[in-house]
Amino acid sequence: MKPLNLKSISRRALGPLLACAFGALWGAPAWAVTADANGDQSRVLVLLAVVAGAYLISYLLLGWLTRRFGLVMGVQYILLGIAIGPAFSVLDSATLAGFEPLVALAVGAMGMLAGLEFNVRRLAVQEGRALKIASLVTVATLLLVVGVPMLFLHTQLGAENLWRWMPIVLGIGAISLVADPRHLAGLLSYFEVDNPVSELANNVNWLCTVLAVLVFGILFCAYNPGTTILAEHLGWVQWLVAHIAVGTILGTICGALVQLRPDDERLMTILIGTVVLASGLAYTTTLSLVFVNFIAGFVIINMSDEAMRVQRMFVNLERPLYVILLFFVGTGLVWNVSVWVYVLVLVYLVLRYLGRWAGVMLYRPSVSGFRPDPGIHRALWAPGGLSAAMILDFFGVFGEVLYADAAMTGFIAVLIASEIVAFILARGWVIDISDVTSDRRDRKRGQ
Repeated sequence: MKPLNLKSISRRALGPLLACAFGALWGAPAWAVTADANGDQSRVLVLLAVVAGAYLISYLLLGWLTRRFGLVMGVQYILLGIAIGPAFSVLDSATLAGFEPLVALAVGAMGMLAGLEFNVRRLAVQEGRALKIASLVTVATLLLVVGVPMLFLHTQLGAENLWRWMPIVLGIGAISLVADPRHLAGLLSYFEVDNPVSELANNVNWLCTVLAVLVFGILFCAYNPGTTILAEHLGWVQWLVAHIAVGTILGTICGALVQLRPDDERLMTILIGTVVLASGLAYTTTLSLVFVNFIAGFVIINMSDEAMRVQRMFVNLERPLYVILLFFVGTGLVWNVSVWVYVLVLVYLVLRYLGRWAGVMLYRPSVSGFRPDPGIHRALWAPGGLSAAMILDFFGVFGEVLYADAAMTGFIAVLIASEIVAFILARGWVIDISDVTSDRRDRKRGQ
């Protein structure tokens, strides 16, 4: 048995522990008010235990499920949030509301992680195929997931009432673009698949996710109903400039500190501190938590010579964030919604599938014989923690949209269904493109 490396564990635990510490300090006033209002601090302690347990679960359970069964879904964490929140009311809405700062920190950290992966140097060495396929898939998915509902609403309600539904339609459209590369990477690792087709799929997933954040940020700016502390009724261009300015300034400051090559502990403190500051500014000025942190991460990773080290340090936060975000998304479920919400979820799944398929099929390579595997669209489905972060970010600003409860429940149902469908489709595709023999497949499935 391999000896336990306490030093390694402590370093991997440093990021999540620092995040929880900053979140506790940031959210302490809200927690105190909540505890006093309810007269019951035990509920706050229960939720703190859930958040702290997310770190342990992420390393003990997620890794084991992936290694043993190739299971890379997060549905169980959404169901845990549903059980603790709306199902059994272990934690009421007032208690959960006291943890909004901690949720905002987790949402911002997920945006930062996406930005840290947008390394222009990595994009420069990519073949044009991956970017072309990702662009076509993004456009085709947007046209179907957003265009078809908008056309239907326009014919039924008229142009004057269409704007009332725009935030919901655009929000679900942006979320539909995400393709979590770690979901596919887990399956490829489990089946020990490494070939040009799998590498292409990984790159397309990564680029689809980058494009999804950019689209989400632009749509967020176009329909942000809030006001900043500087001015009221800003136009979408001003909103976009505000996001870029805040993210760029904070990213530049953090990048300059990273250039000093601090040790691991100080580096993680700098990164977490940047997330806290960026998320705090975005939270108080109704900017997008995901988009501001994404821009900051993009600036940090592209101005630093320590790009690989920064990514390696911050990626330790991903699994705990994944669990926390899915848990808090689940707590927002509302039971008494129309059955049509779930019908629309099925319509969404069909439109998204057609968009993914059409985007891949529209690709026309310049060299004959270089078409991608026609089934690669099956590997572009996983919503991941970024989709959960987008949902929480969306409702942090658009919480008063038309039919908000039904919209939140629909988003949660979309997330659950997408996680399940993504696992089924991607697992089958990985097996199809691999050279795994039937005996080896049986051994994998029988473990």
